Amino acid sequence: MCGFVPPQIEFREANLKEEYRNKLRLRLANTAIGPSTIRRMAPAGTIDPARAFLETIDLRKVGVCNEEQFATLIDALTSSYIEVVPNLPWGAARKFLNISCEIAYIAGLYAKSTI
Repeated sequence: MCGFVPPQIEFREANLKEEYRNKLRLRLANTAIGPSTIRRMAPAGTIDPARAFLETIDLRKVGVCNEEQFATLIDALTSSYIEVVPNLPWGAARKFLNISCEIAYIAGLYAKSTI
């Protein structure tokens, strides 16, 4: 599994309090899975457990993986996701994970920018 995190992000993350990190994970989960994202992909009542699972993922593991490592990681996360949220189809689980990883990646790039 990949676990490399660029030094700038690792330093920033190391200085965040756990409570703040939890709030960031909650925000990410709520952003990744909105009502329009899940519509017609899963039965009613699935959104809260699906978001709760995303809150538990440490997306720093995504870091800068090579293609093979990322494929292994995302497959393992997808399998875990559909076990924890049984009403969630495989395609929906993968979609929500991809969105979460993309948001985390973009946030990491923004954190390193000089804007």
